[in-house]
Amino acid sequence: MEARCILVQIAFLLSILKTANELIHDFWVLVEAGTFDEARKLFDKMLNYGVVISVDSLNFLIWVFVGTLHHNISTHILCRLGKLKEAHSLLLEMESKGCLPDVISYSTPVDGYCRAGKLQMALGLIREMGLKGFKPNAFTYSSIIVFLCKNNQAVEAERRLREMMTHGIAPDN
Repeated sequence: MEARCILVQIAFLLSILKTANELIHDFWVLVEAGTFDEARKLFDKMLNYGVVISVDSLNFLIWVFVGTLHHNISTHILCRLGKLKEAHSLLLEMESKGCLPDVISYSTPVDGYCRAGKLQMALGLIREMGLKGFKPNAFTYSSIIVFLCKNNQAVEAERRLREMMTHGIAPDN
């Protein structure tokens, strides 16, 4: 994984768009496959190796990925930077721009709100997800459960875990 991060950095520094595109694509394949822990580790390592998400980098990402995926990438970046209001606004703007959100579009800010200690905002997004016909996935549930455990709410965390399993969603590691 570290070798990949170094290649991403080199690709960006040398402006080798094809190589950078392929490596970033690999990252998003992890996201689309639902292996969020691995994707998050790769993203964090990319940041640690100096891949800076600048305006130019974000424009590059926008150019590479379009539609819902583009919005999901932008939402993820905003959440990682702690810009939760902006990420939530982007989610709300998606449909008006002709992009239909998906479970990742909602799960990403849910996780961001949980990391920031804003459980009620996260639960509100989960309710909105349900109204839009989306079901929380393992990442969505894990974000809530981790928050609850870190805040000494083990009984509620266990209830959410049982709810998750009742819906046929297996817990991840």
